Amino acid sequence: MSNVKYFVIEKGILTKYMGGGGNVTIPDGVTGIGEGAFAWCESLTNITIPDSVTSIGNDAFQVCKSLTHISLPNSVKTIGAEAFVFCENLTDVIIPEGLESIGNGAFRGCKKLADDDGYVIRNGILFDYFGNSEDVTIPESVVIISGGAFLNNTELRSVNIHEGVKHIGNYAFSRCRNLKTISISNPETSIGYKAFYGCKGLADKKGFVIYKGVLQDYLGSGAVVKIPKGVTEICDSVFSNNEKLTSVTIPDTVTSIGSKAFNNCINLETAVIPDSVRAMGAEVFRSCSRLTAITLPKGLTSIEDSSFDICKSLSSVSIPSSVTAIGERAFGGWCCLSNVSIPESVTHIGEQAFEIKTPVNWVKSPIIPSYSTFPSTGFALLLCGEKKGYYAFTSKSDKDNISDYVKNGRWNQYDMELINNGPDYKYKVPARLIGALGRLLDPVELTDDVKALYIELLNKYAKKLVPIAEESGCVDVIKDLFSLNILDAKTEKAVKKLLAASKSAEIAALADKV
Repeated sequence: MSNVKYFVIEKGILTKYMGGGGNVTIPDGVTGIGEGAFAWCESLTNITIPDSVTSIGNDAFQVCKSLTHISLPNSVKTIGAEAFVFCENLTDVIIPEGLESIGNGAFRGCKKLADDDGYVIRNGILFDYFGNSEDVTIPESVVIISGGAFLNNTELRSVNIHEGVKHIGNYAFSRCRNLKTISISNPETSIGYKAFYGCKGLADKKGFVIYKGVLQDYLGSGAVVKIPKGVTEICDSVFSNNEKLTSVTIPDTVTSIGSKAFNNCINLETAVIPDSVRAMGAEVFRSCSRLTAITLPKGLTSIEDSSFDICKSLSSVSIPSSVTAIGERAFGGWCCLSNVSIPESVTHIGEQAFEIKTPVNWVKSPIIPSYSTFPSTGFALLLCGEKKGYYAFTSKSDKDNISDYVKNGRWNQYDMELINNGPDYKYKVPARLIGALGRLLDPVELTDDVKALYIELLNKYAKKLVPIAEESGCVDVIKDLFSLNILDAKTEKAVKKLLAASKSAEIAALADKV
């Protein structure tokens, strides 16, 4: 079946096959088979690939259970990760001599490609093992053990890896829970991510699975954990979802902590991170809702996306001067931060990096497009160096507009409606007040007539800004209102009276200061 109507082709790449399977011929001129193009096409029995094709993407023929034969033309240079994974009836594969790379797990799960000893080996890469031996010696022809090659092999007890093996892929022996001994002859053999994750038999007495200085997994049950000295790297998700963990101490030999390493450790209260750590992955402490304080290492260069998102008990953070970038929602999810110091070294702050609802002391950087949102009162406080702006929103689309302006560096253009349409625009009163405050603090394009209308609006409803300040914890709302010197005597007296009666000590103190 080769009718062109069954193929979605974009700029020479076959991105999707829409036909019914059987014998399929890819049209001439296609240069690449895209990611997942034939994935789960279980009725595909044969595929003819033209010699115009140079690449086969990740998962391109994933779980094509009826595919029995594949002949790749000499033009193909790359085969992506898991390109033919779980093609369980694939019995014959012709790989071109000029092939330059084969991705992890490309032929994993292809049982009928296994040799008499159960090994699936192509081009010196061991993709899978279907034997039943408890003691495995890797064949001499193998140069690379591909990702997931022995994944979930519960029969495996020991593995002997000869010196010719250069690399052991991600998850290669993951969850081989009965694996007790592993011999790797070549000390230069590189070890992939979580190669021994879940290997209970390799854990030490305290539950640490460590190989060549890399903490692959933690299978202990302790609440107070001290990671052994000598560990240089903590893999992704090692402690993720560990509900027993309350405290962790990381030794000064560690230089990197993987993504989600402590994600959702809901009872983790303290974490000691040494200055030796130079990199921490995304979501590293996400949803650690009892984490009260964190000291970031002095050599850290970036705080990745959602690193401390939903850390609801986190009250303070000091960002070291080595940090140049703070990712999206790094401290999002209503962290209870009362003090944030941003050094001048920071040149990028991602969207909603500081989504907070308690008072914040901002140490302003000269190049920061940053913002915090207070959804109940419908406004955002944006900072860019010494310049500050308030922006009102009344719906999700308005908030998305703010996000877009911040992301694209045009934040000072937002909310022009309140300039062009005046203070009686359709926004609700709280939003109009915030908009008026922002416009008067930065009176770009305001005519004298419109400026007078904003002043009138604030005098009429100024008292409403006090509960807004209380709810959001943003005392700057009040400070900036009084800095404008636009309130008449009667309004000023009424606002100060409300301030003095506030249950917030910080806001009540403003009655004598503004």
